[in-house]
Amino acid sequence: MTSLLISTIIVLLIIILLISNDYVIIAYNIHKKYGSSNGSLDHESFYVYPGNPIALYLITRLYKITKPIFVKTIDRYVTFTRLNLTIADTINCDYCSIANGLIRLIIDSVQYHMSNDMSIIAKVPIDNSIVQFLESGLSKRTKQITNLDVSNYVTNTFGECDAPDVYKRLFAYSKIYLLLEQIELRYCPFKAMSDYYRNADPRYLAINEDTIYQAGKILAQYETIECHLCAVALNQQMDKKFISDGRLSPMQEFYDFLRSF
Repeated sequence: MTSLLISTIIVLLIIILLISNDYVIIAYNIHKKYGSSNGSLDHESFYVYPGNPIALYLITRLYKITKPIFVKTIDRYVTFTRLNLTIADTINCDYCSIANGLIRLIIDSVQYHMSNDMSIIAKVPIDNSIVQFLESGLSKRTKQITNLDVSNYVTNTFGECDAPDVYKRLFAYSKIYLLLEQIELRYCPFKAMSDYYRNADPRYLAINEDTIYQAGKILAQYETIECHLCAVALNQQMDKKFISDGRLSPMQEFYDFLRSF
């Protein structure tokens, strides 16, 4: 039974790849810019790796199914970094900004509709494959996201909800938000600057150690700061010598593709 399940999943993934040529092409372009590494994927899990076409597909899927409830455009929630980082770190930061900015837009939009007409929320489909994908990609995380964690977040963020169809969606969006937050905590170089594992990886040599240190000092002034606001604060407050002007983010191609829907 297990072998059949694994085979079925592999077939489904192949089908997704075959029908999603755009995602494969974009992922390949990102991968080329990202660079190679002699290290393992012990930290850079394939699941959350920006060059994974399935990840790009699921982000786009989440964008498409929730777009009908958006109260603002995603441009208000995504800011590309202008810091003088390695290409690999730049891609990771911008990838994180896109994913976390999208879920923050969804949460804000849901909050608006909960206060006005929550029946709109019930019309949006639920795609549990997004949750399952994120959970698989974070299998090594130290903190598990429990149903109680999600339920508490739902109550604290949206209040009580007695409509089952709406609550299912609140639960799903909240779990995605919390899982993406775990990705951010695990992979963000600024939040992990005291134990910057990437320094041992050829893609993240000490070329940007000073930049990361200065960014960490700025972010330490905030009790909390959400990922989609991180680049905004750093772009504005970093010393100009740590800023690279006029460059196009390697994630721009995917972002333009996402906004085309």
